[in-house]
Amino acid sequence: AVFNNVTLDPNLFPEAKIIFIEHVTRELLWQQKWMEHPNGALSLEEVALCVEDVDSVSEKYSRLFNSKPAFPMKGVAQFKLSEGKVYIVNPAALAKWVPGVSAPAVPSVFGVGFSVRDLEETKRVLDTNSVNYQSHPYPGIWIHPDITGGAVVSFMQSE
Repeated sequence: AVFNNVTLDPNLFPEAKIIFIEHVTRELLWQQKWMEHPNGALSLEEVALCVEDVDSVSEKYSRLFNSKPAFPMKGVAQFKLSEGKVYIVNPAALAKWVPGVSAPAVPSVFGVGFSVRDLEETKRVLDTNSVNYQSHPYPGIWIHPDITGGAVVSFMQSE
């Protein structure tokens, strides 16, 4: 597979390793045999970063995305992109968003969310594999970072 990658300076973006990737040989990567997963995941829908200063980091990402964020709750900025969302969250808001969870470090990526074909089927797959999850109101579920390798992993019903 061939890719064109642009990686942003980690000194300017310490919250995450930001990479823009062009899949030059999409036919090698996007084969149907690799597009199905038993959990029903369809696409990456959201990424969440935890930072101390939501306002200053949001300003920086506003320039990167050429977009202004919404602020759905105190301590949370939400960028709606053409494909998915990026959340910038402070530690206090993180504690309300996913109770009992703290970021592995500040700053860091603390969560990723996937849309799924059928949320009830995803729950059945997780139950069958003895994976504990919590309900989230949008409708969705999330898995505690203790069992995912450090990040909150969420699944939400596709629209």
